[in-house]
Amino acid sequence: TTHSAVGATLGVGLTSMALGGSAQVDWGVVLKVVLSWITSPLAAIGLAVALYFPFERLYLGLRARRPGSADRVFRWVLVANLAFSAYSFGVNDVGNATGVYVTAVSQVTGMPDMHTMRLLAALGAAGIALGALTWGYRVIRTVGFRITRLDYVSAASAELANALVVWAFSKVPYLLFGYGMPVSTTHASVSAIIGVGIAKYRSLRGVNWRTVALIVAGWLLTLPVAAGIASAIYMTLRALLPWAA
Repeated sequence: TTHSAVGATLGVGLTSMALGGSAQVDWGVVLKVVLSWITSPLAAIGLAVALYFPFERLYLGLRARRPGSADRVFRWVLVANLAFSAYSFGVNDVGNATGVYVTAVSQVTGMPDMHTMRLLAALGAAGIALGALTWGYRVIRTVGFRITRLDYVSAASAELANALVVWAFSKVPYLLFGYGMPVSTTHASVSAIIGVGIAKYRSLRGVNWRTVALIVAGWLLTLPVAAGIASAIYMTLRALLPWAA
């Protein structure tokens, strides 16, 4: 969603500039966004590795003292981490999916931008829930099984790393620059799973690199494809509705 939203917005902006429109591209923001796409996966891998070893020691210690208690404790740890991860997802990806509509919806409804953003956030959250309950299982299967085999310890470590990275990139840049970075929760999630796969098996062979390569190819293709589609739609609408350009 991050790559498609940023790519589509960039495609429209560049096309509008090429056709003499009023749109302008802030390349400073674009550079910061691209840098965040590079640094957030690296941060997720490193944090996931760092979290895995203390979580593993805690799990083994619980299992040694009270057999059976370790799984029960880590089930709740995992649930808490999943909830935090979902919260971080909402903080970032709802904005990615709905941010492009703020100006248009504000103009149509006459509502202030802040009220419009709350309305869009609610609609975006409902759409995300619907998507997760219908087609989400396909991506869940890929992330959960095809990169590396997760257990309680590795899953809890990956989810916490993912949540912390996404939350940090949403919050810290806002404090520094006045706006959050639209980082990819997919980047963070997949990278965190790569990190725990390496940590769990103490080897690069703990990760299915073929699946990772296909995922990365999808990331690289999404931005230019989204930009091209958005550009084509923009030019078509401009030709059909010249008064609205």
